[in-house]
Amino acid sequence: MNTINLTVPALTRSFNIVAGQLNQIFIDEHYAGDDLVLQFNFVDADGDAVDISTYTTRTWNGHDDSGIVAALTKTPALVGGGTGGVMTGTYADTDTAALDGDYKIELQVAGTGIKNTPAKGILRVHATY
Repeated sequence: MNTINLTVPALTRSFNIVAGQLNQIFIDEHYAGDDLVLQFNFVDADGDAVDISTYTTRTWNGHDDSGIVAALTKTPALVGGGTGGVMTGTYADTDTAALDGDYKIELQVAGTGIKNTPAKGILRVHATY
């Protein structure tokens, strides 16, 4: 019996969002029609969790090459109410099934007296057969 070892991308991708820094995210190994969970860990320069419980509006967008058509839009959830600095965005297989190529992505947050884009980057989706 032959064994084939397959490398499978992780379902959950975790990113540290460092306060006061430009946070670039690049996700290369994602396949159309696969589930994807993005975990954002908000930390200060020392790596300590930042309380994000006041972020009442949270948006995760993915745009096509034109930057105009939103191919993906989700509202990340605060984990534990956000006091530990963690939020997650979940894409089901149906959210990415028709995607192929590079998508400009950004995370925007708003709360009491703040509106900010703490992370931007690229999501590369590979078509499946």
